[in-house]
Amino acid sequence: AFHRAGPVIVEVVGPAEPASTDRAAFWGVTFAVDDLDAAVHALGEQAGTVRDAVQPGPRIVTVRRTAGSSVPLAFISA
Repeated sequence: AFHRAGPVIVEVVGPAEPASTDRAAFWGVTFAVDDLDAAVHALGEQAGTVRDAVQPGPRIVTVRRTAGSSVPLAFISA
């Protein structure tokens, strides 16, 4: 499900029916960028491998944990 909070879109992902007794958890933050290749270049070695996003069209890259963020980060093409 997608929820708009002003200019921010919050995506909530999960199965229709829980698969286990695991609790919901926060995955991280994804930033939409106009130029994914420029973002990857700026990240340098901290960028993972660019791949197609789950949604048809955009590409996405995650940021390596060695970058020092306390939450997982990703960048997706707008």
